[in-house]
Amino acid sequence: MNTKHKKPTLTKKQRHRLRVQQVRRQKIFLTCLFLLIVGCILLRFPGFSGRQEETHQINAACEAYRDEVSSEAAQYDMSDYVDLLLAVMMQESSGQGTDPMQSSEGAYNARYPQQPNGITDPSYSISCGIQELKYALDKAGCTGPTDLSKI
Repeated sequence: MNTKHKKPTLTKKQRHRLRVQQVRRQKIFLTCLFLLIVGCILLRFPGFSGRQEETHQINAACEAYRDEVSSEAAQYDMSDYVDLLLAVMMQESSGQGTDPMQSSEGAYNARYPQQPNGITDPSYSISCGIQELKYALDKAGCTGPTDLSKI
């Protein structure tokens, strides 16, 4: 027995309705594709993405050391890096304790035990911390406070 499947015959009205549905689906697809492409393009531009640069604040305990850090930084030709030095202090200790730069275990600590929080003089900690950062920036080839890739 040789039976062939015949396609059902559609009326002109049915074919028109199917074509309208197909065109509608194509329009929806193309609209979604367009919105996806535009979205990707806009996300590449920070001004359009809605993203904001993240900023961090220096707390009052670290800010209280600003004058001392500025004075000590000047002795090591690091005056341009005072904000960075305070940011390091913020990260290391939030300006708390007797070793605010957490310099006890560093190479420049010659007075106190080289163990965590071994330094008990905040001024000495700041001096050692500035020297440590200066050494690291010099070794990295940092050209200034705007050379973020080296910092």
